[in-house]
Amino acid sequence: MNEKEIRSPLAKAVASDRDVSEPVATELVDRYLDWRAKLEGRPVVPWEERKAKRYIDRTWLFEGRPSVVFAGQGKGKSNFAAWTIEKTLETRPDHDIYTNVTFPWDEDGGGPPEAKPCERLHPISSLSEVLRGAATSVKAGRKPAVLIDEMDQAVTSYNWASEDAQSWQRLINIERHLRIRGPLLVYHAYRHIPIVLREGTMLKALLQVIVKEHDHWVICREEDGFLRVPPTILPYLVYGLRGFDIDVDVQDMERHLSGSVQAVAGQVLDYLDRQRKVAARREERLAEEEQAAESERINKQEVVAEIRRRLDLGGEEAKVRNIADAVGMSVGFVGKVRLAWAAERSRTSRPSRA
Repeated sequence: MNEKEIRSPLAKAVASDRDVSEPVATELVDRYLDWRAKLEGRPVVPWEERKAKRYIDRTWLFEGRPSVVFAGQGKGKSNFAAWTIEKTLETRPDHDIYTNVTFPWDEDGGGPPEAKPCERLHPISSLSEVLRGAATSVKAGRKPAVLIDEMDQAVTSYNWASEDAQSWQRLINIERHLRIRGPLLVYHAYRHIPIVLREGTMLKALLQVIVKEHDHWVICREEDGFLRVPPTILPYLVYGLRGFDIDVDVQDMERHLSGSVQAVAGQVLDYLDRQRKVAARREERLAEEEQAAESERINKQEVVAEIRRRLDLGGEEAKVRNIADAVGMSVGFVGKVRLAWAAERSRTSRPSRA
C-alpha cells in the first residue's frame, strides 16, 4: 500500500484507540508518515507546510466567506496573518493579496521600497481600496485575497448597528460576486467579534492563536484541528499600525451592480471612479468656501480699520450713516464697530491704579 492508501485506515485505528477525533488522529499519522519517509531517505515537505497549503483555500482564505482569528495582545495574531500571507505568496501564484498588515517597504514603513517581495502584495487602508483592488484582480483573471489586521478599530460587536458596520455586513453578503478570498479578519478579543460573525452562518471559521510552551498555535474552534505557527519569514512591523476605514456605502453601490463576475467588477470600478470624482468636487467646494470665508474675514478686518479711521476724523466723516455709505456696510454693523471702538478707547485711556 502507498502512503495515501495507508493514511486513512491508520488514522481511524489511532482515533479509535486514543478516543480522539479523526482530524486529530490524521495529524498524528501525517507526522508519523513524514518521519518514516525521512528514515527511508525521501525528501519531505514539512507537515505544517502541507497543512497550511490546505488551510489557505479550505479555511483561512475561503472564497466568499470570512474567517476570524483572535487572541490577546502579543499572542501572535499579526505573525499568523503575515505567515498566511507568506504561504499564500509561496503556493498561490494566481492570488493578489490586499492587506493592512504593515511592512518596512510600504510608503510610510521606513524601509526601501525595493525590498518588497513581489507586486502581488498590495497595502490597503480602506474598503474602497479593497473593492478597487479586488475588481482589478478579477478583471485581470486573478484571485483577490484579503487580510485585515486590527479589525477592532473598524467594526466590532459594540458598533454593529452603525452605518459603517451595516455597509461592511452588506459587503460580506455580496463578496462572492467579486470572488474575494476571505477576508481573514484579526481581532483582539472574542467579545469584539460581531455576534452575526461568531454565531451566524456567514463565517467560515473562528480561529484562536494561543501560546503553549513558547510555541504559537492556531486552533480552529469548529473542529479539533490545530497547527503550530512558526515565526513568519516576512519582516512585518511589530509596532506598525495601519487602520481600516469603511468609506463606501455598499448598499448604494449594490444598486449599480448586475451581470457576470467580470461585468460586476467593471461596474464596481466605474462606481468607485464616480464616487472619487464626487469626493473631489466636494473637496473643491469646501476649499472654495474656506477661501471665500477667509477673504471675507480679511475684507471685514480692512473695513473695520477704515471705519475706525473715519471715526477718528470726527465731523461729518464720523457719522454712522456716512461711514456705512462709504464702506458699503449696514448702519447696524458700523454702529457695533463704533461701540466696540469707543469701549476699547475708554479702556486704554483709563488711568491705571497705583
